Amino acid sequence: MVASQDFSGAVKVLDEAIDETRQDYTAAQFRLVQLHLNRGICNQRLHLNRKALKDYDAVLALMPSNVNALLRKGQVLQSMGKQAEARVVWEAATSLADPASDLEVQQMATNSVALQIAINQINGGQVEQAEALLDSILASNPSDLSALVARGTARALARKLKEAVADFTKAIEIEPRYPDTYKRRGQARSALGDVQGALTDLEKAAQLLAELPGGAADAAGGPADCHAERGMLFHKQRDYRRAVKELAKATELDPSNAQAWNYLGLGRVSMGDIREGCKAYEKAIELAPQMKEAWLNLGQALKEEGRVKEAERALTKAMTSADGGACLAAYRLLATMRQGQGRQADAIKVLDKALGFKREDQRVELLYMRAICYHALGYARAALADYEACMNCKPRVDEGPAGEESRMFQFLSFYQREMALFTAHSLDRRAADFCLDSELTPLFKECWCKKGAPSPELFTSYKMQPALPAERSSGSGRGSSSGAAGGADAEQVAALTAAADVIGQLLQNHHQGFLPNVRQQRAAGYAAAELAQAVRALLAERAAGREGLWVNSEGASGQGGCSGRHLFGWRDAMDIVVKWRQLAEPADQVVWVDLLTPREFEAGFGSHTPMFSGQTKCVRYFMNFNRALELAKECLLEKGHAYDAQNREVGLGGEDKQEAVRKARSALELYRVIGQDSWVVVPLHSLHKAQQQQQQQGSSPAAAANNGNTSSSRPGTSGSSRPGSSSGSSSTAAPKRISDAMVPPLCIEGTRLTLVKVPNQPDAVEFSIRTPVTPPRWREFDAELEAAWERLIDAMLRGDKPAAAAAILCYAYYWYNFMPLARGTAAVGYTTMLGLFWAAGMPISQPIPTDYQVDWEAILAKHPQQFIDRLSRWFVPEDALPVPPLPSTSASSSSSSAGASPAASPRGGSSSSSSSNKVVAAAKALPDVQQMPAVAEVLATLRQRLKALNGPDAKPV
Repeated sequence: MVASQDFSGAVKVLDEAIDETRQDYTAAQFRLVQLHLNRGICNQRLHLNRKALKDYDAVLALMPSNVNALLRKGQVLQSMGKQAEARVVWEAATSLADPASDLEVQQMATNSVALQIAINQINGGQVEQAEALLDSILASNPSDLSALVARGTARALARKLKEAVADFTKAIEIEPRYPDTYKRRGQARSALGDVQGALTDLEKAAQLLAELPGGAADAAGGPADCHAERGMLFHKQRDYRRAVKELAKATELDPSNAQAWNYLGLGRVSMGDIREGCKAYEKAIELAPQMKEAWLNLGQALKEEGRVKEAERALTKAMTSADGGACLAAYRLLATMRQGQGRQADAIKVLDKALGFKREDQRVELLYMRAICYHALGYARAALADYEACMNCKPRVDEGPAGEESRMFQFLSFYQREMALFTAHSLDRRAADFCLDSELTPLFKECWCKKGAPSPELFTSYKMQPALPAERSSGSGRGSSSGAAGGADAEQVAALTAAADVIGQLLQNHHQGFLPNVRQQRAAGYAAAELAQAVRALLAERAAGREGLWVNSEGASGQGGCSGRHLFGWRDAMDIVVKWRQLAEPADQVVWVDLLTPREFEAGFGSHTPMFSGQTKCVRYFMNFNRALELAKECLLEKGHAYDAQNREVGLGGEDKQEAVRKARSALELYRVIGQDSWVVVPLHSLHKAQQQQQQQGSSPAAAANNGNTSSSRPGTSGSSRPGSSSGSSSTAAPKRISDAMVPPLCIEGTRLTLVKVPNQPDAVEFSIRTPVTPPRWREFDAELEAAWERLIDAMLRGDKPAAAAAILCYAYYWYNFMPLARGTAAVGYTTMLGLFWAAGMPISQPIPTDYQVDWEAILAKHPQQFIDRLSRWFVPEDALPVPPLPSTSASSSSSSAGASPAASPRGGSSSSSSSNKVVAAAKALPDVQQMPAVAEVLATLRQRLKALNGPDAKPV
């Protein structure tokens, strides 16, 4: 049994033999000694040290001069950490050994003492001396198991990893049932990058440890450590599912393992389960209150969840850590959170402290973060200094992925520096005449959006912004503007700001991942008020019998920077909101896609928003996953095929495959059914096309007028696109859409629900929405928005609030699905709705319900009526109810099976918090927008707007 490594079985046999032998104690003394010695050896191999020690003491009680028992007792004492006692026993064994006949015993004793010295050296960090001593032991006895394991450990610590693996492998060949050797080899293999080999070894170690009796398993470290290490390795591979499974097992086996709880939290957060991850971090902190990594991880998770105050407390704890790296990381996270809250001035103070650590590996990112905060506040000189310092940093060649990230910040610093100069030179221009979309070159904006290195083409064609003039002394020049907002009337600015802050709070999404950004909310409030006032001016012109509101073309994105004037249209309305969004956060690439390069526009530059990526639930958007998956399956089954990256059909095949699509409950299951990367398009019902069809079929003029048919639009109302891109503005036929066969005749192409395999990650797919914006698609949505714009203006002129509400929501529906901005489409769309309802005399007062995302309500609806019905439950003011059905509404408006909104709560049930009630009350008390100061006049220039965004106590811009 010993030869076959069945030590447990051998112990049972020896137990019986010892009991029998004791019956004739005197005659069988020698046999009893041998039995105890053999059982002691088995118990020693099983790591049952106390039992082994008891057996060796029994041998020595019968035969005090038994050298073998003394030697092995010394080994047990050594493994129990009783070094002094072990040395005494070994000295006794050496003194009893016969120098002539017990040479092997003497050598064993000498080696045992030497091994003890080597282990002490390893523990003391003297690994080179220990390795040399162990070499001498193994020279005399190459199969000494303990010496092989000890030398492997010394070599691993000296980073001689291949040699360490060789020693552990030889030890395993000699004794394949010793779990610690597998564990150590697994650790060495992990350090070598042999992850699979490490996982196999750690699994074997855990299996062997689990087979040991409880006391022996605990003495050997227990299987919990092996499961924890396997979990950490799976996490490094981004195999979060297996990581969480292993780490959960580790904490089950050893609930006191704080590091395992910390890594379990990391695994759960990496999967997107933020709340469960926070619970694991909190358990780690309960066990180890000084664990800096757990405090830091908890702070980051709470930040991602949007629990700002709790995150700040956790990060403050991490800042008190003696570990400079953890402390600096906490400062960086706190600064990021404050910048995300729109508290740039506070973020700068935190970044000043972070930069005081003088960590060169973090310097580029920290400088960039501080620069964009200065930039947002309009402090151009400070921003430029940081951007230039960031660009001048020399990345280390050994930085790896961190170096690539640093270079990205340096590239962005180039673009942001040019943007800061451009804005600084324009501070005293009227915002109405300023348009970065039409004034900055398309190639510059394209490179900025892509965040890559400036292309050679850009350097040959782009004219760099001129430097700022020398700073003038205080009290003179345009930099010395004072007052509420660069010379604006203080009382008027205060009145506007009070209203803006109220209406802006309604922009807040109450779902994890969305920080309350006070700066962007204030900008949205100003934008909503300015838009509402512009629409009122348009309504006054129309009511007076004139064509509309004439505005300057210079600052209009849809006019391509032309001089002259044009009639205010849908795109001019959106420009108002877009400009405020651009000014509030200039580090965001909020630009019109059609004003990028023609090459990029033709290729279909557009948005990309994952709901599930790899094995991770995306914090903000996973709440829409189930509905989006059902919609994707519905579109797939209706069409009978998906499309690949080259827009070729990917057929479903027979009924079996279609049934598998119906049964798919995850992105991975659906991907396996389709078998490759693919996408489906969501068809959107087109009211404009339906109205055109009605007109062609002979609808009466009255019906056409009632439906808001604008196939012959008012002169200049199309603020769309660059000149010539509007439907009907060119005599040549529009090029055939790629998607002509992808949607029904009375539909236009909505978003694309996309499934792709994630490379270098096991069992990983990404499920996302991708919305390529191409010229043909632009023309369709331009026509749709122009028709919707005319419907809502006509309804407002008639004073028909229910019809106006339906028209505004219809307009927003097409805007959300259009996604014409590189980013920011959702916030701009919601701000526009707030402004239009305010213009219609029915300001919105209800906050967005918890776990509800308005833009996704539009994106996941095939018909605008579905979107209107969902928002009518809580968003539309009561004096606009009931909202009438849209013209041309058909059965298709309710045909989707993608499911109802997850939070379509009835009116008044969206929130019960006191803060929410205060927002509702304040919104209901808002004055009519026409009674407020005119935003476009009071905050006419960029300087005045920046000063208003910063607040009255901020230093001059």
